Amino acid sequence: MKKLIKIIGLILVAGAILFLIINNVISSSNTAPEEVWDENTVLGSKDAKHHYVVYTDLSCGYCYRLSSILVENSDLLANYLSENDVNLEMRIVPYLGSDLAFWGAEAISCAAEDERFWIYFKEVIAALGDDYFSGESEVTLDADYFVSIGKRVGMSEKFNQCVKDHKKSETVTKYGDMAARKMGGQGGVPYIKFEKYTSNGFDQSWGWNKFKQMMDAGL
Repeated sequence: MKKLIKIIGLILVAGAILFLIINNVISSSNTAPEEVWDENTVLGSKDAKHHYVVYTDLSCGYCYRLSSILVENSDLLANYLSENDVNLEMRIVPYLGSDLAFWGAEAISCAAEDERFWIYFKEVIAALGDDYFSGESEVTLDADYFVSIGKRVGMSEKFNQCVKDHKKSETVTKYGDMAARKMGGQGGVPYIKFEKYTSNGFDQSWGWNKFKQMMDAGL
């Protein structure tokens, strides 16, 4: 009887150890840095210790608020990334499934291929503020619209054709599917994955300080 109790005790101890090992593996996988999807949409040093990711949709109002904060505070963002050895990957995906989201994501991808992502992204956010989110414009928001935005910042003819010919359609669809799997029903966009810190949504009343708190939480 004592032998049986001893065996059961050993089994229980072994089970507890196995549980701790599995739990540590799962925890590690949840906090492990993301693999980079497109290095041309990464802000900060490519070799930074910490890799943060923001998933955003151009047709999403909460995403627009977050994007505006980043654009308006681009100098503060650059300093933060440098001082804390962090880089930030912006993943523009058609999460909400609208034409605007899809065409915009295609144009962003074309700009990234030309290594002018951030310059173009800034102009897109400014334009959408006036032409879409204000609710007062009657501008047609199609592929030609995103080409016209590119002309304001001197995008190349290669970029123009990339947008007009929808050359990034498959890439955008793939990234959209990957984003949906990554989020796994954990809420909508913007979806933030700052290593050990994860969140979704961004309140319209929040500003740079709130975003900085989120970045701090991931360190």
